Amino acid sequence: MTKRKRDILNPDMRDRLRSNREGRLSSAQWIAITSDPLVTLLLLLAPAILIVGLRLPALLSRGWLILLVILATYGGMILMRARRYARARVHYKVLYAARPSLTRWALRRSPSFYDDRGQVFRFTRWLAPRISLTNDHAYMVYYLDDPRERILCSLAPLTHEDADKFKPSAEFQRRFERRAAPSKSS
Repeated sequence: MTKRKRDILNPDMRDRLRSNREGRLSSAQWIAITSDPLVTLLLLLAPAILIVGLRLPALLSRGWLILLVILATYGGMILMRARRYARARVHYKVLYAARPSLTRWALRRSPSFYDDRGQVFRFTRWLAPRISLTNDHAYMVYYLDDPRERILCSLAPLTHEDADKFKPSAEFQRRFERRAAPSKSS
């Protein structure tokens, strides 16, 4: 009896691939991408929270107003990001893993990929769990092409035994074309 090799695709990655093959984001990806700036905002507001906390007895009567402003700010940020990514197109490409080049100032750099024409694809954000990449091997990659950055949604080796299950479906192309069309309300 032979022991089966450990599968490189964990259940979380499989769930993301199933959603991305339909041209949409999974629930976990949606939550991660819309709530991403909240952590940064909390870190930036930490000094203000400390200062307000020291003056809490004086501000106790107006505490509900401060809480309301903070919640409205957070809610507004989440709604703006949700609207921005609600109509974002999920792209699919077969890419090859490249050797990460280390510079003097960067200890760890995110892996880069290249396509058949040699165009380099770097993903500044990953919504997918990290997997070990093999240099010059083909991967099916789903990503968002935001004007500011490329966001990797999911990936799987093209030689994986379940690779055919994770290739784009017919719904993927329909959704891609529908999201490319300009909206009639503008």
